[in-house]
Amino acid sequence: GASVKVPRDLPFDEYVALVARSVSSMTAGASFSLAGFSFGSQTAAALAAGRLQDRVRRLSLLAPSGWGDDGQAARALRRTLKGVTGAAERLNVLRHNLAATQIADPAGVSDETLALQDYNIAHARYSSVVAGSLPILLHNLAGLSCPLQIMLGTRDVLQVPSVEWRI
Repeated sequence: GASVKVPRDLPFDEYVALVARSVSSMTAGASFSLAGFSFGSQTAAALAAGRLQDRVRRLSLLAPSGWGDDGQAARALRRTLKGVTGAAERLNVLRHNLAATQIADPAGVSDETLALQDYNIAHARYSSVVAGSLPILLHNLAGLSCPLQIMLGTRDVLQVPSVEWRI
C-alpha cells in the first residue's frame, strides 16, 4: 500500500514498465532472482521475459495468474464487497473469499490473515483483477532465458480446469 499511485486502469504493459524501472533502481544494474505470487507472478514473468530478461537469474512463480480464465473462476467463487457497510459483514465476506479461493483449510483464515487481506484491499494501487486475467502467461514463459520454477497447490480452485491441466 505504499507503492506509487497509478491509474487503476493503467494498461498492463505500462504497469510492467513502471515496475521494471523500480526494480532496476533497486537492483542498481545487478542480476537478481525474482519471485511472484498470483498477479505478482504474472508481472514477474513479464519482467523476466521482457525488459529485465538479461538480469533475471531465475524465476519462481507461486499460483500464477495470466492463464486467461483466472478472473472468471474467481468471480464464480467470491462474494462481492459492493454494498457492504459494516465492519463485521466486511470481514465475513473476506473470510469467505479467502476460504473459497486462497486458503484450502478454512481454519487457516485467522484474524491476522483477515486484517492483512483487509489492509491489502484497502491499499491496492492497481486493479489486478482485470490485468490478472489477460492470457499472456504462457507467451511470457516461452520467452524466458532463465531457470523457471512454478508452484501450484493441489487444491487450488483457481487453476482451471485443474492443476494437472495447467502442468
